[in-house]
Amino acid sequence: DLKFGSSQSEVNGATCSDTATCRNAILAASAAPLMTWSAAWNAKILTLTAPSGGTPIAANDYVRILIGTNATGGVNQLMNAGPGNSLVGTITLTPDTGNFAVSLITNEQINISAKVAETMTFSFGADTSTIMGPDTCGSGDATVGANSLDFGFLPPSTPRWGCYSFSVATNAAGGFQVTLTQDRDLTSAGGQNINAFKDGITATPLAWVAPAGTLGVDTTYGHMGISSNDGLAENLAYTGNKFVGLLNFPSVREVAKLDTPTTAIAKTTIFKIETSALQEAGTYNNTVTAIATGKF
Repeated sequence: DLKFGSSQSEVNGATCSDTATCRNAILAASAAPLMTWSAAWNAKILTLTAPSGGTPIAANDYVRILIGTNATGGVNQLMNAGPGNSLVGTITLTPDTGNFAVSLITNEQINISAKVAETMTFSFGADTSTIMGPDTCGSGDATVGANSLDFGFLPPSTPRWGCYSFSVATNAAGGFQVTLTQDRDLTSAGGQNINAFKDGITATPLAWVAPAGTLGVDTTYGHMGISSNDGLAENLAYTGNKFVGLLNFPSVREVAKLDTPTTAIAKTTIFKIETSALQEAGTYNNTVTAIATGKF
């Protein structure tokens, strides 16, 4: 097939329909009148002969020749040279002549690469305003420092609480998680414990309740638990303002999570404690570690 005309978009496209701006000629094996051009192969030479009538190819016209399977009919194609070689073709339009070349390099692919550095920041501090169900952070009679939480003297049957806000920013594709773990339950110098919520049994998330205070069962004398305002953390454990007990290292409690990168997100965790009149006297302490992990 032969297409030519003054409209480059029509000649290169599928809209050439033998108009004033794009002629759609037919290549035939022998010359015919009007717009049928002759096409003759001699070895590797293709000779096109204009018809006796019709519109000629004008100066500055765009010309497109379709052969083989790209044309209306035919199967023979021009084949590229092998890698590292060139295919040179000659075009002759009396009195002008010129060449075109197609060259293939041995490795014709370009591998593009780039790197983005992993980033993650983690910080935490006292929260004095977030409302955690029935409890408002900052009003639980606890002293919350940068790295210390002091509940002071614990009156029986009177819960106290303090809150921390954990803030994370990361470009990790899988987001992040924040977990807490303790070295032990709150323990006095004499070896007595304020156990993990509830009454030393930590498996089931529950709304806050006072310790049972059962005489002779010291795990029921007092307990401490945590909750988070992250509804997705710990397998939805905190939904409905429920509490769980902290776990000893290496086990952890998840208090914040996100499954995508984030510029900054903050979630609050409340630490709540309550004792009965049976809780043994003493100064109790333990160490809680906060761990932020990026899912790169």
